[in-house]
Amino acid sequence: MQKHIDLTSGGYLDLFLLADLNHHYPLKKRGLVMVIPGGGYRFTSDREAEAIALWFNSIGLNSVVLRYRTDPSIQNIVQHALLEAAEAIQYIRQHAQAWSVDEQCIGVCGFSAGGHIALQLATKRRLLAKSQLIASDDALVQVDFAICGYPLVYYTQSLIDNQARYENEQLSTLNRRYFGSETPSEDQLAAANPIHFLSEETPPLFLWHTAEDEVVDVQQTIDLASAAHKHRVPIEVHIFEKGIHGMALANEVTALHADDIDPAVAEWTTLCANWLRRHTNNSE
Repeated sequence: MQKHIDLTSGGYLDLFLLADLNHHYPLKKRGLVMVIPGGGYRFTSDREAEAIALWFNSIGLNSVVLRYRTDPSIQNIVQHALLEAAEAIQYIRQHAQAWSVDEQCIGVCGFSAGGHIALQLATKRRLLAKSQLIASDDALVQVDFAICGYPLVYYTQSLIDNQARYENEQLSTLNRRYFGSETPSEDQLAAANPIHFLSEETPPLFLWHTAEDEVVDVQQTIDLASAAHKHRVPIEVHIFEKGIHGMALANEVTALHADDIDPAVAEWTTLCANWLRRHTNNSE
């Protein structure tokens, strides 16, 4: 079943359910993965959306794609996108029974900026539940696992400078849009860094990155993995020698150019499926 769902915060979900809700036999409860595309908080990448959701369907999991708002008018878009994602998880949990979703197996999969959102969901459950815009029981914004491809983990000055050049924007304008301030403080930057919110309550993480990534340095994933290990967070990490940023499935399905295809990197899906089988009872 496919369905389009509008969120009150302005984003929307595209739902891909394997279960037929009108079937007269008892339904099998399956896990669900919310896919969060990247796009530098400027857009949501089609290459990291439906194709990824359908891949999760192919291994026996339900999926949804979150299309969070990236309007240029949004101030503090990093926080706004996170709140949209939290609302989406809350909505999914509220409809889990109707959709025959296993409530113990609701996770997220994010890429690049979408990985940043996914990591914040995985590490800020209690803070999000206290937000005036969410005002929820923290169990309703809980994710049970997080899968991240080449994730943005933290902002550095060089990353912000590069983004400003890429968007042909003044740095102050970009900072205001991203953080709600022309000169974000160290505290504001730290608040957007999920490493600072890791704890033993953080759910299992699956991370992959390429060593050649020139947009988000692989060191960010290495730093995250090291910190997660110190907090005893179950974690699996794969760093591939070759490959550019934004490879998605790394095969012909999501490729725009030849550089987007690499059989070695494409193995992340097999590795991820095996990891999911160890952490869920829903993969086939």
